[in-house]
Amino acid sequence: MSAWEPHIRAFHASGRPTVLAITGGGSAAISRLLAVPGGSRSVLEAVVPYANASLADWLKREPDSFCSADTALMMASVAWQRAARLGGENCNVIGAACTASLVSDSPKRGAHRCWIATQSAHETRLAHLELNKGARSRAEEESLAADLMLATLFETAGQEAPPLPLLEGESVQRRVTLPPTLIREVWHGERSHVWSLPGGEIIGQLEKPPRGLIPGSFNPVHSGHRELRAVAQEILGGPVAFELAIVNADKPPLDFHSIDQRRAQFGAEPLVVTRAPLFIDKARLFPNTTFVVGYDTAVRLIDPRFYGQSATQMHAALNELRELGARFLVAGRLTDAGFLTFDSLAVPAAFGDLFASIPEARFRADVSSTELRRSTRANAD
Repeated sequence: MSAWEPHIRAFHASGRPTVLAITGGGSAAISRLLAVPGGSRSVLEAVVPYANASLADWLKREPDSFCSADTALMMASVAWQRAARLGGENCNVIGAACTASLVSDSPKRGAHRCWIATQSAHETRLAHLELNKGARSRAEEESLAADLMLATLFETAGQEAPPLPLLEGESVQRRVTLPPTLIREVWHGERSHVWSLPGGEIIGQLEKPPRGLIPGSFNPVHSGHRELRAVAQEILGGPVAFELAIVNADKPPLDFHSIDQRRAQFGAEPLVVTRAPLFIDKARLFPNTTFVVGYDTAVRLIDPRFYGQSATQMHAALNELRELGARFLVAGRLTDAGFLTFDSLAVPAAFGDLFASIPEARFRADVSSTELRRSTRANAD
């Protein structure tokens, strides 16, 4: 503890109030911070969502993997949101997270590893360490995970940290993502959207908006997305772009690292990055636009369950979408019940004009981003 104490004192005095979320391994970082006087100046909150259900509740969704870069980044994003609320007018707050897979009472098939992420108003920081399996006890692995957690937190605050006790063959992989100014402005709500163009240029507005938009999380983008765009352009007789909403109604906001990764996938297609999680928000931003969606999304648009069980609220939302000139071009999806298209749904008669179905003969792609992520994770394990 002695080597860390002056660094912890400096962190307490740094004016960087922090919320920490740690899934278990690395949680000693919390007690270390609080063991040094002054912790009330830097620790706003510390949580240990240890059970899978607890972590899913923290994230408001179940992650694909409980120990991964994506999960650490989502945890840090939620932690930053809480820090921003709890920190009052202090804009220098930090969200910090650690998820680790360490020695347990039964042998682990995969690597012993930890992922650390921090989120601030200006950067996303990610650190990964794979430990030499069998070289340390649980207590020793826990101590090292806490070391890395503190070191990453201090680096985020612009401080130095003591060297980590790594063994031969071990190294920490670090990445710091500083977003372009326009992306950061969208993230902070200072502008509603920006356009990311082929070649990577970012601009505030297009001279002529596209005729259609394909919304999605694009984690990852795949051939089906691009085939759908080509078909939609033929049907609509004009350009169609992709839309990435960095805030979502039922997920943590995207961090700068994830935005950067997903934006980089669109090397040849235009992408608009927005703060529009709901279709009513998208339609207000882009009136007279056709949104190209999948069957599952269309189901939610016409189901009162997604409007607080209120048919009245659903009708009001669909009426406003019509007034804004929004239309929906619906692609079929492979489900447990087979390949379903929008034609199989009972659309309220008053709103049939808002929707058009893409025939299966024109487009069918049985690939999904979720399955691709699962496949990638299985191969990694």
